[in-house]
Amino acid sequence: MTYEEFLEKVNTTHKSSSPKKPRRFGVTDINEEECRLVLEGCTESLMGAFTWRSTAQGDSYWDSRHEGTEELSDDDLEFIRGLIE
Repeated sequence: MTYEEFLEKVNTTHKSSSPKKPRRFGVTDINEEECRLVLEGCTESLMGAFTWRSTAQGDSYWDSRHEGTEELSDDDLEFIRGLIE
């Protein structure tokens, strides 16, 4: 079995119950529903919206927005919007 065959098998046998999209802009585990909630102002949903470390901004950047020490900027919202469009 090749690595590609293995990945295909894993991806088809382990379906997630959450509506996650494939990578976009190199970002992993994009949860469209959580992203929409963030765009509506629920920063608590930022935790499950996507894998922070897979972004150029990194964990601490998104954690500061999640914890409220920094507000989500227009650029942040545009980035998240781009993940689901």
